[in-house]
Formats: sequence, structure tokens, C-alpha cells
Amino acid sequence: MSKAYSNLPPQAPTQHNSYPQPSHDSMPQMHPPHTPPSNGYHPAQFGTGNAGQDPVQFYDSLIDQLGHPSQVLCRMSDALFFYLDKNCPQHRNSQVIEPEKIFWHSISLGHEADVSEAVVQNLSALYDPAVIPYSLNSARAPVLDRRGYLHLCVFEIRANPEECHPYWNKILNIFKLLDPLTNLPFPTPIPRTAFPFYPNPDLKRVFVAWQTNAVVHLAHQRTQAQINQISAAYHVPNPAMNMGLSTYALGQLGGQGQTPLATSSYLSQMHLQQSTTSVQSLEVMQKIEEEKKKTAMISAGASIVTSLMGAGGGGGFGFGN
Repeated sequence: MSKAYSNLPPQAPTQHNSYPQPSHDSMPQMHPPHTPPSNGYHPAQFGTGNAGQDPVQFYDSLIDQLGHPSQVLCRMSDALFFYLDKNCPQHRNSQVIEPEKIFWHSISLGHEADVSEAVVQNLSALYDPAVIPYSLNSARAPVLDRRGYLHLCVFEIRANPEECHPYWNKILNIFKLLDPLTNLPFPTPIPRTAFPFYPNPDLKRVFVAWQTNAVVHLAHQRTQAQINQISAAYHVPNPAMNMGLSTYALGQLGGQGQTPLATSSYLSQMHLQQSTTSVQSLEVMQKIEEEKKKTAMISAGASIVTSLMGAGGGGGFGFGN
């Protein structure tokens, strides 16, 4: 996944009109693409359209008592789908949402590249238990059509309404999405009352379990990156670093606290390196202590998410919105 996406600013949204509404049943389908008039003409709008509507009345409730989306939420989902499909540099106009588009979406909202990478590398682990209809492309990557993307939006809102409220307002403010039914901007801000007051407990458990695995995956990647950096900077053999920092990190992520063997084993290896002076050893030890603190912070986040699993807590689809 290319990190170059982070340097590409979001482009102007593409307008759509007269499009078919997606259905919200459980079977995935591919829908024909919607195309604007060939000459780019759009008729003038009489009145103020969406912009003059009270957001509370416009959005009402995005999810009904059966857990189904309102027509407004269907249009919001479609508007974001169209925007990502049209503006992401990779797989442009493919009529599906690939992992690359979710990565670009996350980067465009200001999330860190490695966090966004951890999300897209674990998509199938979310789509399956969340019953998100998806298919695999030629690269065996999970992709969503409009119905699948709508399912994902509905799942996130039902599982994590508190985080999805600022998340959707941020999307409308950054991407300037247009209502595909009217070609006018969606009213802002979306009121909190448009989202469920409480998360669905079953969906919440699915979401937090997935997020916990993704956090552990992210912590492992960051720890390995730290090992490689210290090894290169101080000319320490990578296996020695792995023996020290990896064992420590795994002990932290497993909730077992610091493993004394990790430090002593690493220092024993360091003692055998003839090229490392006592001053360098001290510098390396200080550097390791700094990296331990960073790793402990990451593992603490994983522990917090894990503790929230039984209490109905958790965070947003990109580890924060």
C-alpha cells in the first residue's frame, strides 16, 4: 500500500443525479455506474434545496428501530462511495471500494499511515463477523459495491454511534459531499439525535474484538520498526534486538508486564559485541528505555480496548475520527 496517498489532497466531489437507491438486504450485488449528463449540464435549482433545511428535520433518524438505514443515510453512503471511487488515485472509477480507497480515505481524514495500513490489512477480519457483503477482486483483496459499502456504514453507526457522529460531520466538512438526489450540499452539522443513542451490544462486541486484533497488529509493526531503527543506528545485530524488544513487547501486549529476561538477554548479547564500547552500550540502553515507553503506551491502548470489550466501549473505524 503506497504511503504516497498522504501527499494527495482530496479533490472536488463529483456530482451525481437520478441515481438508483441501494437496497439493504444481505446479498451483495453489483450496480451499474451512475454517470452525469454528457455535456455536464445541471438544471438550476428553484428554492434553497438542502441548504435551507433544518438539519434536525432533514436527517431525522438515520437508523430505524429495525436497524435499517433511512433514505438520507443511503444517499450519504452513496455520496461517499462516489467520491472515493472518483477521487482516489488508485482504481479510479472501478465502481467498487478496494482497500486502497479505504486507505486513501483514512489518510485524507488525517490518520497516520501505519494506522491506516493496519485497518486495511484487517478488513476481511471485520467484514466476515460483521456480515458485510463483499467480494474478492483478481488480487484476492476484499472489495465492496454500493450495497456492501452501505452495510459497512450501517454497521459502524449501530456499533459505534458516539464516534460516528463527529466522523460523519468531519467527512461532510472535508469532502464537501453533495446529495446525489439534489446535487446540493448536505446540511451541516448533522445533529447527535440522528444517530442511535446507544450502540447495539452484539455489533459493539464484534467491532471491539476486531479493533483489538488490529491494535495488536499495529503494535507488532511499530515494535519491529523500532527494532530495525535501533539495530541500524547502533550496528546491533537484528536477532539480538528481536530477542530483547520483541519479547518485552509481547509480554506487554499479553498483559503480563515487563519480562526481566528480555533486558538481561539483550544485554548479554550486547556484551559479546566487541565493536560496541561501554559508552555506546549506555546510549543503546537509554534508547531501549525510550522505545519501551512508546511500546508500553501502544500496549496500554490495546489493554484498554480489551477491557472495554465486555463493557460496550471502543473507538472508531480508523482508531479515532
